[in-house]
Amino acid sequence: MKRHPILALALLLGCGGDDNNVVPPETLVAGTWRFRYTNLTATIQGVGVSCGPVSLDFSITQGLFTFTGVQVGTGTVTCSTNTAVLVSTLITGETIVQGQIQGPSIAFGFGTMPGVQTAIVGQTSLNGRSQWLLQANGVVLLVNGQFTAVRL
Repeated sequence: MKRHPILALALLLGCGGDDNNVVPPETLVAGTWRFRYTNLTATIQGVGVSCGPVSLDFSITQGLFTFTGVQVGTGTVTCSTNTAVLVSTLITGETIVQGQIQGPSIAFGFGTMPGVQTAIVGQTSLNGRSQWLLQANGVVLLVNGQFTAVRL
């Protein structure tokens, strides 16, 4: 008689939606990574703007399907037209927020710079697209670009 409640509990836990059979993702992003942002471009009043490459290091902590991170060190992004520097921003103390893992794909934002980052995760690298909203000196730029990241 005592086996029936245990059997019922086992059946209850084993049946139902996909949430009952959670398998850890193959995508592992925990660790320290160096992100290299390139091909960063924007437009302002119809004028093309390009931003120099920037490297940012992050220490990432991962849950099952989520992750967060904190910046290690600093980086500077400088954006200019052909004639003038529009924005030069020191990036320090940045965080990775709202990190989501879905299969080999990840998406995340930054804590202080609005925008979204998406990437495909490999064994030792990330390859993705970025979008930042940079604001400085009364200038607002929607910057699009690419990034790669390698484990340190």
